[in-house]
Amino acid sequence: MPHEPLGFLLVLALLWFVSFWILGGVIFAIIGLVRFLRLNKNRFSCLFTILSALTGFGAAWMGLLAARANDAEGCLDNSTTFTGITQFFPNLFSCSSQEVLYSAGLWFLFLMAAGIVLLFFSRAPERPRDMHGND
Repeated sequence: MPHEPLGFLLVLALLWFVSFWILGGVIFAIIGLVRFLRLNKNRFSCLFTILSALTGFGAAWMGLLAARANDAEGCLDNSTTFTGITQFFPNLFSCSSQEVLYSAGLWFLFLMAAGIVLLFFSRAPERPRDMHGND
């Protein structure tokens, strides 16, 4: 990321983090309900939030790198002045939305795969049953 200011990366990372966190959280909530898994919900939600933040940052970083690499330089070069800063995101999505969205999709798939691993890692131990078969 040689040219874009850190603020652009952080704003895009925050956008992807919130999107991944909400969409992934809904998907794993449905999986948890349908599969009737006994989960340590605190552990899973904490680890999933951290993982969502990391994948959101990775998606933003990789998307901006891909946008720079795929000849979007002409559109993104004006980001050094204030008017260039205000035009960075519209220019980014008009010139290289495909790269940014592909990057987000790839990192979201990684988040889903890692979330499945977290489901198994966050299983709660089975409670012992009493003599009558009650929990």
